Formats: sequence, C-alpha cells, structure tokens
Amino acid sequence: MVTAIDRSSCFLLHTKSNEKLDQLKQDINKRMKKIQGRLKPSSIYSIQDMLLAGFRYTGDGDTVHCDQCHLEVAGWTEDMVPNIVHAERNPNCPFVCSKLLNSFLKSNNEKNPRKRQKTESYWHQFKSNLKLSEVNKLKQIRRRTFSHWSHEIKPSAEQMINAGFFACNVGDRVICLYCNLICQQWKADIDDPSEVHKTLSPICPYVLSILQDHNETNPSEERRENDNLYISNQFQLQFNDSNILSRFVAARLDLSSSQNLLDQNFKLSVIKRCWEDQLQLKQDDFISDADLLIACTILQKQIDHIKGNKDNIIIPSVQMKRILETNQSDSSTHSNNDKMGFDS
Repeated sequence: MVTAIDRSSCFLLHTKSNEKLDQLKQDINKRMKKIQGRLKPSSIYSIQDMLLAGFRYTGDGDTVHCDQCHLEVAGWTEDMVPNIVHAERNPNCPFVCSKLLNSFLKSNNEKNPRKRQKTESYWHQFKSNLKLSEVNKLKQIRRRTFSHWSHEIKPSAEQMINAGFFACNVGDRVICLYCNLICQQWKADIDDPSEVHKTLSPICPYVLSILQDHNETNPSEERRENDNLYISNQFQLQFNDSNILSRFVAARLDLSSSQNLLDQNFKLSVIKRCWEDQLQLKQDDFISDADLLIACTILQKQIDHIKGNKDNIIIPSVQMKRILETNQSDSSTHSNNDKMGFDS
C-alpha cells in the first residue's frame, strides 16, 4: 500500500531529478557557448576558410597560425585572401607547396573539355590565386627551368616563360602544367609561344587568367631577369665520372625533400631522374624543395601524357597549319552555302 509519505518522497525525488537534469543541461549549454566563443573568430573569414588555407585560429582575436611553417597572421581585412597571404608571406611553406601540386593535379584530372568548363565565379577565384602563384612563386620556378636554355634555341626562353611553359630538359620541349600541352620542334620567327598556347589550349587556366588578360610584367624587370637567366653559378658541380654522379644522386635521394615526394606517391625512378638531370644539365642543386617538386611534376606529366608515343607531342608549326587550313575550309564552306541560299 502506497502512503501519502511515499508519494511525497517520490515527488521530491522526481523533482530533484528534474532539477539536476535541468542544471546539467544548463551546464552543457554554458560549456558549449564557451567553446563556441573560443572557436568563433572575430574575423571576416570562417574557420573552414582558414583551414583550407592552412591556418587555424589561435583563440586570440583573429590571429591564425600555420602548424607547418609557424606563420602567424592577424588583423584580417576584406582585401586579404587567406591562401594568397599564406603563399606571399611564406612561399616555401610545405602546405603551400603541397597545395600548389594538388592544384595542378586537380585542374588536370578531367580530360573532357566540357567537364573542365566552370562558372564565372570559379574562374574569378581561380584567376586570383593563379596570378599570385605566377608572380610570387611559380614564375620564379618556371624561369629557373630555362636556366640551361641555349641562346641558339628560338623562340627565346623569355617568350616561353611569358607563354606559361616550363622547360622539360629534352631539347626544346616544353609543357604547360595546367593543361598538359606538350610542344617541341619550334621554328624560329614562325612560332609564337603565346599564340600557340592560346590557340591549341583555349580553356587552359593559364591562358584564361594570364594571357587573355594581357598581364605583362615590367619590361625593365623582364630584361633584368632575362640577363640573369643564363648566369652560371661559380660553384657549379662537375661530373666527369658516372660513378661520382651516382654517389651525388644517391646522397640527395636521402634528403627529406626527396623522401617527402615519395610520400606524395612520386616513384623513386622519377625523383632520381630529376636529380640526375639537374646535376648533369645545370650542375647545381635545386634552389628549393618546390623546384624539385615541380621538376618531378613535369617529368611525371610527360610520362602520363606522352605514353611512349611521340605523336602525342605537338609540333606547333604543323598543328597551327592544320588549324588554319581547317578554319579556311570551314569559312569557304559557309561562304558557298550563303551564296547558294542567296541565289535560290
């Protein structure tokens, strides 16, 4: 038999249980708000925006920190783009270099031109990032790939550089890392690298963001850089013995820069070949880890896209002539059709 006292006790226990539950909920809410307060930055960029740029908020205002290069940035404004700031202030950061490679791979995964067409907003964002890379990082690396380019080879190294091409260390072969256009056997006074690039690969990100915008560097700066392009290092390494070269290459394969590329799924044979070419052709080490990364990317893309068939390498004068003849034929056909329609 349940007495009034028992009912009262049960009621009190139930009430206390509800109070404890309410108190627990309040404590949890307070803790959640406190955590959110710490996580929520007083910045115009979200946590996700910063993570994509390699940063994390420290909890001190809008200050962000990169765990890989230890760069800290604060005082963010609307004209500061996180990934651009990161690359500008520390272009050698492993995160920045890795993202550079990923952008190459991502932009070239789609073979169907229709699938590569993006919205205008995408191109606007991509173009901004691309211009940064070209000015502050990629253009410097691209220029260094032409450091052994002979004065006798035409078009000039400067024309190739401005057209967005990288040297491949095989004769006059060059490649665009954004669209995988590979060309060789250039003809002097006939082939214009920029026109070839725009004509043969019109939706290439470099073509759309740089060449079509006519973003040219200062002429005096170009002349100065071109003059310095062929300056040799007074401490160049000499390899008259293949055994000596092998020892030098083996030692460099043990470097962290080479080991990191193995972690990024580059084959040892590719990394080794790049070191051999660098030491034999340029008789010097890579200036930075990023230079080695780009060299391996250039070689890997040649392997992937040439596939042992030299017919996959474009000869500019031949291909441009075919396009011109096709356009003239199409124009003639349209003209005849229009004339027949008028006569009828």
